[in-house]
Amino acid sequence: MPEATILIVDDEKPFCYAVAEVIDQIGQHETLIANSVPEALELLEMRLPDLILLDLVMPNTNGLDLASMLRSKDAWARIPIVALSADTRPETKISALTAGANCFLPKPFTIDELRIIIQPFLLEKSCNRASDTEAA
Repeated sequence: MPEATILIVDDEKPFCYAVAEVIDQIGQHETLIANSVPEALELLEMRLPDLILLDLVMPNTNGLDLASMLRSKDAWARIPIVALSADTRPETKISALTAGANCFLPKPFTIDELRIIIQPFLLEKSCNRASDTEAA
């Protein structure tokens, strides 16, 4: 059983596969990949991830719009979102956080940077799972 399910949303397929490989090095996590916002929404209807890595710049509907959609729906509102972008201007970071991202990770990033950013969200999930087990 995977430790966590992580949804990667980015229109660049090679980037998604590279991030999925990095996540495999971090732990026993399942990765789901969506290359567009409609694809991400379709996956979210079928399965709730424990964490979303979300590119902000995509054609048609962008990551900011998806983050806002996620925060407006009760079933998705609590899923942590890590916004990803090569656009590191302060206003981009502020827009990501305002739209509902929990944090911002600039592209490109290292394995260690990704690990440090996602670890607290994965630990929180593990703690919640442990307390659910104890309560049962």
